[in-house]
Amino acid sequence: MSARKSIPTIEIVEKMSREERRKYLDGRLRDLVAHAYKKAPATKARFDKAGIAPSRVSGIKDLENLPILRKDELVDLYKANPPLGGLVAVPMGDLERVYVSPGPIYDPLPVFGLAPVII
Repeated sequence: MSARKSIPTIEIVEKMSREERRKYLDGRLRDLVAHAYKKAPATKARFDKAGIAPSRVSGIKDLENLPILRKDELVDLYKANPPLGGLVAVPMGDLERVYVSPGPIYDPLPVFGLAPVII
């Protein structure tokens, strides 16, 4: 992602063969991981802690090996590295806007006697 690449529209991606789409998504993920590792300090730290080099991410099949960022860790990152937790991979001046959540993320609680609903 060092130089801006032309990104096909969703319509073009939807019309790709399964193999073309997989190759496209593999390349996008490789570029995204390499860019985030290079530019976002918190991402680099998480990958280093997990022992994962960006060069080991070859495509979407590797998503299961990437470190997960949980909500409680996100709050801690924001507090430790203001303003955005070291997760921004572009200069702050290049951001057009920053969305701020109006409140906590809602996690539905199970209701006694009812099976959980998965959407």
